[in-house]
Amino acid sequence: MRWLFVSLVGLNIAYFSWQYYEVAPQKKAVLLGSVHQGTLVTDNRCVYLGKFTSSAAQNLSQRLASLDIAHQIVQEKQNVTAGYMVYVMPYVNKERALSALRELKLHNIEGHLIGEGDLKNGLSLGLHSSLGESEQVVSAVERLGIKGSVREITEAQVQYWLKIDKRSERLVDENLIFRLNRDFSQLIQQLKSC
Repeated sequence: MRWLFVSLVGLNIAYFSWQYYEVAPQKKAVLLGSVHQGTLVTDNRCVYLGKFTSSAAQNLSQRLASLDIAHQIVQEKQNVTAGYMVYVMPYVNKERALSALRELKLHNIEGHLIGEGDLKNGLSLGLHSSLGESEQVVSAVERLGIKGSVREITEAQVQYWLKIDKRSERLVDENLIFRLNRDFSQLIQQLKSC
């Protein structure tokens, strides 16, 4: 009976070792590539860690360098919504625009005359953080018989990603990502085109 127990414990240890050393690396390889008919396909995709501000990218870069993980910092520009401008289309002349502005102010709707650009002689009714808030202002203006519009204002935002060198991808596993997430809460791991 003792012999049977010792044999089962030995088989469990052997099975665990086989799972840990043989199956785990295959699972990690699947995370970094695509599996096609049971084999790893090395495609033209790389592991990226991001998206960071410049200083956070520098901090993570130093951390990865200390772990001998080859990488490079990549800059990515992206347009993001800064707000929504509510406006009234330009009037024929400045006097008509000012008359409409006075009418709006009588109904507690604040605004100002636009003096230049493609909306010259139009009325700006403010920059709002949400589309819903902007649409409420447009509704209030249109109840007075004045056609309001909304224009999305975008600004270019620079984000930084760390592109992991192909030779170092095997070092960027779930354990490392988990440890890095403690210090870099905004960390995202993505496969992107090299």
